[in-house]
Amino acid sequence: MINIFLNMNAFSGTISLGHLPPNLQYLGVCNNKLTGKVRVPPGVSCVLDGNENLTVDDSVAELRFKFQMACMRKTAENYHVYRSRRHQKENCCFWMGVTCQVDIVIGIYWSQSDSVTIKSLAWLPPSLQRATLIVKRIYTHFEMQRLPKHLRYANFPVCGLHGPLELRTLPKELAELLLPANNFTGEIRLTSLPPHMQKLDLQSNRIMQAFVCNAQLPISLEVVQLFSEKRPRFVCLDGKNVDRRVCRRKFDSLYD
Repeated sequence: MINIFLNMNAFSGTISLGHLPPNLQYLGVCNNKLTGKVRVPPGVSCVLDGNENLTVDDSVAELRFKFQMACMRKTAENYHVYRSRRHQKENCCFWMGVTCQVDIVIGIYWSQSDSVTIKSLAWLPPSLQRATLIVKRIYTHFEMQRLPKHLRYANFPVCGLHGPLELRTLPKELAELLLPANNFTGEIRLTSLPPHMQKLDLQSNRIMQAFVCNAQLPISLEVVQLFSEKRPRFVCLDGKNVDRRVCRRKFDSLYD
């Protein structure tokens, strides 16, 4: 992710935000001398305060806000999820367990004790970077390709998630994916993990077979935990022995 800080300079004239880097997260250009009208691209936190003759076309920001709210409503029941009564307005950034940056959702943390009912994981906001759902009985088919593209950390233990696991379509920025004690079945392919992946926890699922390409495992990878009662069969695609970071015994660890 890219953050650009150009605050308190002497930039003047008009500015176009139509050709920003695709992985830009934050742009700060406040307290300059910019003029004209700009539209803020979706998914970018843009701070433009202090430019007296610069106006922001709110249409894009408004559409982004409405889409974010629609995503959150499809993700969770918002009954009794506000932090307090005084925050009961139509803004998911005031929901319990939700972290926002400039009104953009970047984090969700809901545990078993939180009075939040999860309806679906197919509509997580595209801006989401960290998601933790602990012992939330979702019982849904989990589609990896529907995960937000900027997601870096996902922890969904004991959530009743099921289906096959397609690990070749994970978000490119994902570093940790923790899915222990769910109901995933079938086979997995450890042949095209995200380049910065560090931890993959799939223990206590029902994975029967794992195809592993040692040469394609990320350098950053610390451990892939696959322990289950029926130990999955390993198929190494480029050697006799699977990389020791890929574990299927309960006490296997990179740090043994």
